[in-house]
Formats: sequence, C-alpha cells, structure tokens
Amino acid sequence: MPTPPAWRSSWESALRSQRGPTARYVQLATVRSDGRPANRTVVFRGFWGPEDHRMLFVTDSRSSKVTQGSVTPWGEVCAWWAKPRVQLRVLGRLRFVGWEGPDEVLLRKRHELWARLSSGARQSWRWPFPGNPRDGAAMFQRATEGVESLEPEPTFVLVVFEPTRVDELHLKPSPHRRWFHEDQDGWRRWEVNP
Repeated sequence: MPTPPAWRSSWESALRSQRGPTARYVQLATVRSDGRPANRTVVFRGFWGPEDHRMLFVTDSRSSKVTQGSVTPWGEVCAWWAKPRVQLRVLGRLRFVGWEGPDEVLLRKRHELWARLSSGARQSWRWPFPGNPRDGAAMFQRATEGVESLEPEPTFVLVVFEPTRVDELHLKPSPHRRWFHEDQDGWRRWEVNP
C-alpha cells in the first residue's frame, strides 16, 4: 500500500488538536460560469480510507457547487485550525456522485456517508430548492417524514475531492514554516519561505 502524503498527517494532527464539531468546517472554492470565484463553508467528512488521501464532502444535487463543477472540475479547499495555528490550502479535482452512476464503489461510499448523517442533517436534502425564494414553513414539513431510511435521497450527492497540490503553513514557530506538496506520480514535498 502507498504511504499517505505528509500533508495528510499534518491535516489529521491539526484536526485532532482543534477538536469539536467546527474543526471539520473548511472552505471550498469553485468557479462560476462567468469565471468569478464562489466560496462556501462545507463539512469535511473524512478521507476515503486509511491509505487514500481523497477527501469526502456531501452536497445537494441542486446546489451551485454541482453546476460549478460542470464548468471546471477544479476546486480548492482551505482549512484553518486556530489552536495549532495551521492552514492547509488544497488544490484538486472534484467529482460528484449522485444516485445513479456506473461505479459501484462510489455508490457504496455515497450510501456509507448517508448512513452516518443524523436525522436532522438528512432532512435538508428534502427541503425546497436551494436559493429559491422562501414560501413559508409548510414547504419544510415534508422533510421530517421518513428520514430514517438508509436509502439516500436522490438529491444527496457525494463529493470526492482528489488533491493534486497542497500549500501547508504553520504559524506557531518563529519564523513560520511552509511546505508545498505536489502529486507528480507520487507526492513530492519541499519547504519554501513562509
């Protein structure tokens, strides 16, 4: 099995030291169809596996992230952990896995992430179309029915983010420390000036 890249160890160490639910909140930037950036906070759901550095997120198929992913498959994740004073900016390719697809492995991972969600989180995939004008609370009542189902909602999308380059910055030491990591048929790491 390949050794995980060095940046993954830094990510996991910073995540452990921060603790709490907000430690998994990261920013994901994509590109709109007009070329302007779009940035939002998402929840990091983990890595694909112990030896695999692909990052997992989830979204609604009706969200702008999905349509922006069809403009360009590239995105950037930025994570900041205040306690260890570590930032990682991760450039990579986005892949969106919906309810249909030819890859059984991806569909199984989608089901696995759905099963991990709380009932409250599952409800959001039944809410009215994101970004449309709000039409009263009645539109949200259906969201509570049947959310215990282990079958993901059709709007539930697994986002697989495959990193290709990482900018790792540690602000605790003085002078600060910074490394670039790049996947060139295997991960290469070199230190740069902060």
